[in-house]
Amino acid sequence: MANIVNLKNIKKDTIDNTSDYTFSVKKNQIEWTAPEFEKKEKNQLWILILGLIVLIVIIYSIFTKNYSFAIVLLLACACLYIYDKKEPKEFNFSLSHRGISIENKNYPYNELKSFWIFYEPPRLKQLTLISKKTFNPRIQIPLDNQDPNKIRSLLLKYLPEIEEEESLIDVLADKLGF
Repeated sequence: MANIVNLKNIKKDTIDNTSDYTFSVKKNQIEWTAPEFEKKEKNQLWILILGLIVLIVIIYSIFTKNYSFAIVLLLACACLYIYDKKEPKEFNFSLSHRGISIENKNYPYNELKSFWIFYEPPRLKQLTLISKKTFNPRIQIPLDNQDPNKIRSLLLKYLPEIEEEESLIDVLADKLGF
Protein backbone atom coordinates (compact mmCIF):
# COMPACT_ATOMS: atom_id res chain seq x y z
CA MET A 1 0.00 0.00 0.00
CA ALA A 2 1.24 3.50 -0.78
CA ASN A 3 2.54 5.67 2.00
CA ILE A 4 0.07 8.53 2.38
CA VAL A 5 1.62 11.79 3.53
CA ASN A 6 -0.76 14.09 5.37
CA LEU A 7 0.63 17.52 4.56
CA LYS A 8 -1.85 19.20 6.87
CA ASN A 9 -0.01 17.83 9.91
CA ILE A 10 3.20 19.63 8.96
CA LYS A 11 3.43 23.04 10.63
CA LYS A 12 3.67 25.98 8.25
CA ASP A 13 6.46 27.57 10.34
CA THR A 14 8.57 24.43 9.95
CA ILE A 15 8.16 24.45 6.18
CA ASP A 16 8.94 28.16 5.72
CA ASN A 17 12.08 28.03 7.88
CA THR A 18 13.76 25.06 6.23
CA SER A 19 16.52 25.77 3.75
CA ASP A 20 15.03 23.40 1.17
CA TYR A 21 12.16 25.78 0.62
CA THR A 22 14.04 29.05 0.16
CA PHE A 23 13.35 29.01 -3.57
CA SER A 24 9.58 29.26 -3.12
CA VAL A 25 9.82 31.70 -0.23
CA LYS A 26 12.32 34.14 -1.81
CA LYS A 27 11.04 34.18 -5.36
CA ASN A 28 7.45 33.50 -4.33
CA GLN A 29 7.02 31.51 -7.54
CA ILE A 30 7.07 27.85 -8.52
CA GLU A 31 7.07 26.68 -12.15
CA TRP A 32 6.99 23.21 -13.66
CA THR A 33 5.98 21.24 -16.72
CA ALA A 34 3.90 18.07 -16.53
CA PRO A 35 1.77 15.93 -18.83
CA GLU A 36 -1.94 16.72 -18.74
CA PHE A 37 -2.64 13.15 -17.60
CA GLU A 38 -0.76 9.96 -16.86
CA LYS A 39 -1.09 7.49 -19.72
CA LYS A 40 -1.60 3.96 -18.45
CA GLU A 41 -0.93 1.10 -20.82
CA LYS A 42 -3.63 -1.56 -21.05
CA ASN A 43 -2.62 -5.20 -21.44
CA GLN A 44 -4.31 -7.71 -23.75
CA LEU A 45 -6.33 -9.29 -20.92
CA TRP A 46 -7.84 -5.90 -20.01
CA ILE A 47 -8.90 -5.33 -23.63
CA LEU A 48 -10.27 -8.86 -23.97
CA ILE A 49 -12.38 -8.66 -20.80
CA LEU A 50 -13.78 -5.24 -21.71
CA GLY A 51 -14.52 -6.45 -25.25
CA LEU A 52 -16.38 -9.51 -23.95
CA ILE A 53 -18.45 -7.45 -21.54
CA VAL A 54 -19.36 -4.95 -24.26
CA LEU A 55 -20.20 -7.75 -26.72
CA ILE A 56 -22.48 -9.48 -24.19
CA VAL A 57 -24.29 -6.23 -23.38
CA ILE A 58 -24.71 -5.39 -27.10
CA ILE A 59 -26.11 -8.87 -27.83
CA TYR A 60 -28.48 -8.52 -24.86
CA SER A 61 -29.62 -5.05 -25.98
CA ILE A 62 -30.26 -6.33 -29.54
CA PHE A 63 -32.11 -9.36 -28.14
CA THR A 64 -34.34 -7.03 -26.06
CA LYS A 65 -34.74 -4.74 -29.10
CA ASN A 66 -33.04 -1.86 -27.34
CA TYR A 67 -31.12 -0.76 -30.43
CA SER A 68 -30.46 2.78 -29.23
CA PHE A 69 -28.58 1.46 -26.18
CA ALA A 70 -26.45 -0.78 -28.43
CA ILE A 71 -25.58 2.24 -30.58
CA VAL A 72 -24.77 4.38 -27.53
CA LEU A 73 -22.56 1.59 -26.16
CA LEU A 74 -20.69 1.31 -29.46
CA LEU A 75 -20.16 5.10 -29.51
CA ALA A 76 -18.93 5.02 -25.91
CA CYS A 77 -16.45 2.27 -26.82
CA ALA A 78 -15.24 4.33 -29.78
CA CYS A 79 -14.73 7.33 -27.48
CA LEU A 80 -12.79 5.18 -24.97
CA TYR A 81 -10.62 3.83 -27.77
CA ILE A 82 -9.84 7.33 -29.07
CA TYR A 83 -9.11 8.59 -25.54
CA ASP A 84 -6.84 5.60 -24.86
CA LYS A 85 -4.80 6.29 -28.00
CA LYS A 86 -4.43 9.99 -27.22
CA GLU A 87 -0.96 11.07 -26.12
CA PRO A 88 -0.84 13.55 -23.22
CA LYS A 89 0.27 17.10 -23.98
CA GLU A 90 2.89 18.82 -21.85
CA PHE A 91 1.53 21.81 -19.93
CA ASN A 92 3.35 24.63 -18.14
CA PHE A 93 2.16 25.36 -14.61
CA SER A 94 3.07 28.33 -12.45
CA LEU A 95 2.22 29.48 -8.93
CA SER A 96 3.06 33.05 -7.95
CA HIS A 97 1.78 35.93 -5.83
CA ARG A 98 -0.59 36.82 -8.71
CA GLY A 99 -2.29 33.43 -8.89
CA ILE A 100 -2.04 30.16 -10.72
CA SER A 101 -1.31 29.78 -14.42
CA ILE A 102 -1.94 26.77 -16.62
CA GLU A 103 -0.47 27.42 -20.06
CA ASN A 104 -2.02 30.79 -21.00
CA LYS A 105 -5.00 30.57 -18.61
CA ASN A 106 -4.62 32.52 -15.36
CA TYR A 107 -6.57 31.90 -12.16
CA PRO A 108 -6.21 34.82 -9.72
CA TYR A 109 -6.53 33.82 -6.06
CA ASN A 110 -9.65 35.98 -5.65
CA GLU A 111 -11.44 33.63 -8.10
CA LEU A 112 -10.55 30.56 -6.02
CA LYS A 113 -12.10 29.28 -2.79
CA SER A 114 -9.55 26.75 -1.55
CA PHE A 115 -6.99 24.10 -2.40
CA TRP A 116 -6.13 20.54 -1.44
CA ILE A 117 -3.14 18.38 -2.37
CA PHE A 118 -3.77 14.70 -3.03
CA TYR A 119 -0.43 13.03 -2.45
CA GLU A 120 -0.29 9.22 -2.50
CA PRO A 121 2.79 8.45 -4.61
CA PRO A 122 3.20 6.88 -7.05
CA ARG A 123 -0.56 6.58 -7.77
CA LEU A 124 -1.71 10.12 -7.11
CA LYS A 125 0.15 13.45 -7.00
CA GLN A 126 -2.30 16.23 -7.71
CA LEU A 127 -3.22 19.76 -6.67
CA THR A 128 -6.96 20.41 -6.62
CA LEU A 129 -8.28 23.96 -6.65
CA ILE A 130 -11.90 24.84 -5.93
CA SER A 131 -13.06 27.77 -8.03
CA LYS A 132 -15.81 30.25 -7.18
CA LYS A 133 -17.21 29.80 -10.67
CA THR A 134 -20.32 27.68 -11.18
CA PHE A 135 -19.02 25.95 -14.27
CA ASN A 136 -15.72 24.09 -13.94
CA PRO A 137 -15.57 24.52 -10.14
CA ARG A 138 -12.79 21.94 -9.70
CA ILE A 139 -9.37 22.46 -11.30
CA GLN A 140 -6.95 19.53 -11.12
CA ILE A 141 -3.23 20.07 -11.67
CA PRO A 142 -0.74 17.19 -11.84
CA LEU A 143 2.25 17.74 -9.57
CA ASP A 144 4.52 15.31 -11.41
CA ASN A 145 7.86 15.47 -9.53
CA GLN A 146 7.20 18.71 -7.63
CA ASP A 147 7.62 18.86 -3.89
CA PRO A 148 4.09 19.19 -2.48
CA ASN A 149 5.39 20.96 0.63
CA LYS A 150 6.78 23.84 -1.45
CA ILE A 151 3.48 24.21 -3.28
CA ARG A 152 1.50 23.98 -0.05
CA SER A 153 3.63 26.58 1.73
CA LEU A 154 3.15 29.04 -1.13
CA LEU A 155 -0.60 28.44 -1.47
CA LEU A 156 -1.22 28.78 2.28
CA LYS A 157 -0.28 32.45 1.95
CA TYR A 158 -3.21 33.07 -0.41
CA LEU A 159 -5.83 30.31 -0.04
CA PRO A 160 -7.34 28.21 2.73
CA GLU A 161 -6.53 24.51 2.68
CA ILE A 162 -9.78 22.52 2.82
CA GLU A 163 -9.70 18.74 2.64
CA GLU A 164 -11.35 17.27 -0.43
CA GLU A 165 -12.19 13.71 -1.39
CA GLU A 166 -11.42 12.09 -4.69
CA SER A 167 -14.47 12.14 -6.94
CA LEU A 168 -16.20 8.87 -7.77
CA ILE A 169 -15.36 9.33 -11.45
CA ASP A 170 -11.64 9.76 -10.64
CA VAL A 171 -11.64 6.63 -8.48
CA LEU A 172 -13.45 4.58 -11.14
CA ALA A 173 -11.15 5.84 -13.91
CA ASP A 174 -8.12 4.90 -11.81
CA LYS A 175 -9.50 1.41 -11.10
CA LEU A 176 -10.28 0.87 -14.79
CA GLY A 177 -6.80 2.00 -15.85
CA PHE A 178 -7.55 5.44 -17.27
